[in-house]
Amino acid sequence: MFQDPDGQTDPASDDELVSDPENAGAGIRLEYAVLRQQIAQADQTCVVILGALITATLTLTGLSVSRSSGFLACLLVPLWLIGSFYLAEKRSVIIHTAHYIWTELEPRHAGLDWEGWHHRTTYGERPSPARYYPFYLESAIAGTIVLLNPFLVYYITHRWLSAPLITSISMSVVFFVIHIRGIVLYTRFEKYLARLSVVAVAAESEAAPSPAPATPSPAPATTPATRPVSAPPPAGTPERSDASLPPKRNGT
Repeated sequence: MFQDPDGQTDPASDDELVSDPENAGAGIRLEYAVLRQQIAQADQTCVVILGALITATLTLTGLSVSRSSGFLACLLVPLWLIGSFYLAEKRSVIIHTAHYIWTELEPRHAGLDWEGWHHRTTYGERPSPARYYPFYLESAIAGTIVLLNPFLVYYITHRWLSAPLITSISMSVVFFVIHIRGIVLYTRFEKYLARLSVVAVAAESEAAPSPAPATPSPAPATTPATRPVSAPPPAGTPERSDASLPPKRNGT
């Protein structure tokens, strides 16, 4: 039962769980479609943010060089720091939504298995195409630009101990501390999904019916060998007996 911060109980939330078996399947399909759309919109937002960051970077770089302003060039570091926050947030929405669809929705409805199949194929033993995760690509772009920023400031000021250069280096160190932490947390969650996928693949292989052993075909029936029956002697032929044979000699 829900309670507000003042400790008052909301009377409208007495029924904590609403169960409607007739429309449960339709509700799952609707939620599945909405969440898939949310993933697509978050990915599109990341593309727009990255394009805006690159455009702003080129603009600031041109202005700082033309005006010989080292402090103007230093603005690239906070620009990419804030942009990385937004990119990491959207990538977090994508991966958590996909995880919820896989573990909470698909097991409750037959025919919904995209996320499960995707994870089993990605982390299983099946062959899969090369993947370059967008989060790591965006992190590499941001890290490269911030790493080159002190050199840009030095190119503008031509002094190693100038205030703009010290400011650029200090902000870059802060950026990389936060940036590396975000990469570690993202990678940790990816490994967690990989372990879940391995367990799912093992459970799927155990649940699959094993093929029945091949039964040997019955050998063809064979009839016992019969001794050939000799034809009767022709008529008029005297029957031979042991008495008519010559006596046996010793040694023969």
